[in-house]
Amino acid sequence: MRRHVAAFKSKSQADTAKVLSLSDLIVAYESQIDSNTAIIEKQEEHIKKLNSSVNSYRSIFMQKELEITDLQIKTREDKTSIQDYLQQISNYEDQLKTSQVSSCVPLGNSTGIHLLHLPSGKPFFVPCESRNTNFGTGWTVIQRRLDGSVNFYRDWNQYREGFGDLSGEFFIGLDKLYRMTTNERYELLIHFQFFGSEESNYIRYSNFSIGNETEKYVLKYLGEVTCDNDFQFEGYTDYGYGMICYNPMEKNIGMKFTTYDQDNDNFYWQNCAKECHGAWWFNSCSLIGNDFSHLNGLYGKSEASSNIYFRNSVRYAEMLIRPFNHH
Repeated sequence: MRRHVAAFKSKSQADTAKVLSLSDLIVAYESQIDSNTAIIEKQEEHIKKLNSSVNSYRSIFMQKELEITDLQIKTREDKTSIQDYLQQISNYEDQLKTSQVSSCVPLGNSTGIHLLHLPSGKPFFVPCESRNTNFGTGWTVIQRRLDGSVNFYRDWNQYREGFGDLSGEFFIGLDKLYRMTTNERYELLIHFQFFGSEESNYIRYSNFSIGNETEKYVLKYLGEVTCDNDFQFEGYTDYGYGMICYNPMEKNIGMKFTTYDQDNDNFYWQNCAKECHGAWWFNSCSLIGNDFSHLNGLYGKSEASSNIYFRNSVRYAEMLIRPFNHH
């Protein structure tokens, strides 16, 4: 009996040791499980953050896709617009080529600033004038004096190139004037108004032409003269006694152009451009007489102060040219 009790006791102790060993193992496993659970929870948290980032990037990507689509659509629209603009430019260029004119005549009744293309040199802008029905259409304004807003006491280079405001007071430039009048025959119309007069006058020359710079822009021709009735006097003509036009530019024919820095006049004692405060095809410096003209002089608001002269002091003047065979 004792032997059985001892054996049972020994077995019970062994079982107790096994239980204790298993308990320790369970505690170790539980600790491992807790550690793994913590790691898993961290991983899950990281995965959540990654999922959030992925969703954010997905949203950004979708937005960028939409923007790219919009840009592609806009690019196609812009490409179409650019092609339309290029076509319009091409059309305008074709129109410009076909509408290039060397005088204001082809422009008909158009009054305004237009571009002229002559056989040589660069194109340039000129004012075209067709409003005065007494003289017809197609006139090119080459000089205008109206209010003294532009200084006409200038040097040779400025008179060669031209100056002023094409919509107001200006001089077209001797070089342009030479290119026009040497290209074909031109007529000259001078429209002017004296101080104290309510009416304007005109004089018209049938063959206006000047030389080039080497020739000092000499006034070569004026041709036949016509004028209004108020600018005439009685006298003997080649056809008998009758009305004759005053011709203030008659003595300017053959004269070279003079500025204050280039003295080409026939007055040996002084420069007429300095004396008359302007520039012109001077013969003499006299401001007296029916045969004196100077439309580029100092502007004045009265007859006494004006140095713009065409037989008498002038308050307004405009010089215009047109191809003689303009029909």
